Amino acid sequence: MKLLALAYSCYGFFVLSPSSAIQSTHFCRLGAASLVYKMKHDATVLLTSKFDLIYTTPTWSLLGSHMGESVATFDPAKDRARLDPSRHIARRPQRTNALLKRVKRFFRPSAIHILFLLHDYSYLRNFDDCIRSLLLRGHRVTIAFPDPKDDRPQKEPTKFRKSGDIRVRYVRRSRDDEWKTFAPFIRKARSYLLYRKNVFTGATYLQHRIAEQTPENVKSFVQSPWVQRWPRLADLFCRLLERGIPASEPAEHLVAELKPDVVLITPYFTTSTVYQIEYAKAARALGVPIGVPVFSWDNLSSKGAMQVIPDRLFVWNKTQLKEAATLHNIPASRVTITGGMRFSKFFEAVPGVSKEEFCASVGLDPSAVLITYLGSSRTIAPQEHEFVWRWIEALRAAEDPRLRGCNIYVRPHPGNTAIWDHWPTTPPSGVAVWNGEGNNVRGVIDSVGHSAAVVGINTTAMLEAAALGKPVLTIMDDCLRAGQVERIHFHYLTSVAGGLVTVANNFEEHIDHLTALLAGARQFTRKSRKFSKGFLRPPWPYRSPVAAFEKAVESLAHSRRTMTLEEFLLPSILLRPAARYFARQLKPMP
Repeated sequence: MKLLALAYSCYGFFVLSPSSAIQSTHFCRLGAASLVYKMKHDATVLLTSKFDLIYTTPTWSLLGSHMGESVATFDPAKDRARLDPSRHIARRPQRTNALLKRVKRFFRPSAIHILFLLHDYSYLRNFDDCIRSLLLRGHRVTIAFPDPKDDRPQKEPTKFRKSGDIRVRYVRRSRDDEWKTFAPFIRKARSYLLYRKNVFTGATYLQHRIAEQTPENVKSFVQSPWVQRWPRLADLFCRLLERGIPASEPAEHLVAELKPDVVLITPYFTTSTVYQIEYAKAARALGVPIGVPVFSWDNLSSKGAMQVIPDRLFVWNKTQLKEAATLHNIPASRVTITGGMRFSKFFEAVPGVSKEEFCASVGLDPSAVLITYLGSSRTIAPQEHEFVWRWIEALRAAEDPRLRGCNIYVRPHPGNTAIWDHWPTTPPSGVAVWNGEGNNVRGVIDSVGHSAAVVGINTTAMLEAAALGKPVLTIMDDCLRAGQVERIHFHYLTSVAGGLVTVANNFEEHIDHLTALLAGARQFTRKSRKFSKGFLRPPWPYRSPVAAFEKAVESLAHSRRTMTLEEFLLPSILLRPAARYFARQLKPMP
């Protein structure tokens, strides 16, 4: 009789080393399971009720020193009953599943503590699947929101309670020290300089918006002759002064108290979230790695300059990777492509109700073709309600009877109520509008899933339609120029991976596109699938953006931070005196 030592890997059990010593064997405690195997040549291998993997002393080096803990002695003569396979045959399938789960958990990375700073409770909708997945992997997550304004009630993310160890903290929005005036000055100046670059020449709306948001003393600095002549040198000067500004004391106290393994911050770019920079600096001062997951597809191009370069930037695709390098000077080594996390719930999703049930719920004829209009935000299309009515009139005047009598379902953007405000109490026949109630994600899947085509101006919902594999069309109109041509991210809809949207220059051309689509043209659907693969889905070998993101976060938490050449040559402690000198020269903002 010989005792064979086994080890587990992702491919199954393997025999490591045979031994003829059966008088006394050592075993290592791994978990809770119980299996007995009867092998040829009267060899018996025992996995006890505590999942004690039996092996002999010569096998110690093969199994690894970490498996040598809790060593005990096993005597077969005293425990013959445990060697009887008949006691466990009936429960073998159940025990096998439990064994595999325990071993899989054993080989997972060690649990980490994640501090996730979100600007608002609504930002959870883009990362709820990621947070839930991290919790189920055994990690601890602390979500930090800014203090509510105007005594608003504090919300708790109760939907994660059953997934794992999650906690909520509230942080300060502003700092009250010697840097409270100088820090906003430098950050607004850098954002103003960003939109003076040549790449934003055609983005007049973004340039006008940043000009309206910039105080006069910042404008006077940026418009000085030497800054106009050497804008790159001015940006470098501001960046060095930013590095000389220390983190606020509340931020340092929070990070030091929680002691996270990694800090995630989003959205991190917008002018209303500059307080998040303090927590990035606090984490860097304490040696904690910083990760910034991109919240939306236009954040890198339309929300401002990145003041502090993170250790890892999680982007959706190669287009955003290029934006990070050209607009924010982020090295490619600090960028990881994960795909669009928020679209995981849309890939391969199917409607939860039949077309008949959906049409009955909104008062439409289920036998007619359904076309869905997806609304845009107020900043993209402030007069969208006028455009929608002209679009409906164009469809009702079409020559194709199927298009002329189609169902039209309008889903306004939740932040743009103009359509609801101007919607008649008795809408035309065959036209319905979303009332704003119910689950937004499920409503998009149900309405778009049953639609023959989707029409919009410039909205993230068009990307959701692409994730569902539906054709997406748009119309170039003079009243929509500020929300389309003058936005950098709109051109991604027309150029990346062959383009997502089918663009029409007028309503007549748009009607021709819809007529060809209803006639069975397949190029519209192929464009959506190709765009989804190149813009939304994660790179190989991941099938889900959530899986790519959680692996990237775990890798960041266990990685060692590397300094850039600028940080090595000019440490922040050497830049602080210069920053303090210029802060004293600055006049208070009006």
